Amino acid sequence: MSTLDTFTDNVQQIEANAGQTVNSIENVKNEITVSNGKIDHIHLKLQGYKALLTGEQVNITDHHSCRFGKWFDITSKEILSNSKNTISTVSKHHENVHKGLAKAVEIYMKDQKNIGKSIEIIKDVENSSKVAFEELISAIISVRK
Repeated sequence: MSTLDTFTDNVQQIEANAGQTVNSIENVKNEITVSNGKIDHIHLKLQGYKALLTGEQVNITDHHSCRFGKWFDITSKEILSNSKNTISTVSKHHENVHKGLAKAVEIYMKDQKNIGKSIEIIKDVENSSKVAFEELISAIISVRK
């Protein structure tokens, strides 16, 4: 009976450890996804900045088409189900990054003398990018399992 009790205890310990491992992996995966999203958006902004510097036309994807947007539209709502305010704020800022960048490039392509307006929009895009990712990573960390 003692052997059976020891075996049961060991199985329960393995099960608990497996659960902790799964949670740790999920936490790391979410944080990596947010970091990848940040990197993707740096790349996206660089494309826009290059267009402003060179006058070359560039296609700025919408906020649902980028890799981060696809993840955020589905997964973040599961992870942050109790953080509706964070979801709303991040969504607003994420959309502003994409639409603002596209608008800045569009304004510049129509009238290259209007660079000042494009720069003002870019400043707003940078602020949205910073605020969104800071708030999102804080929310992700706060709901770690």
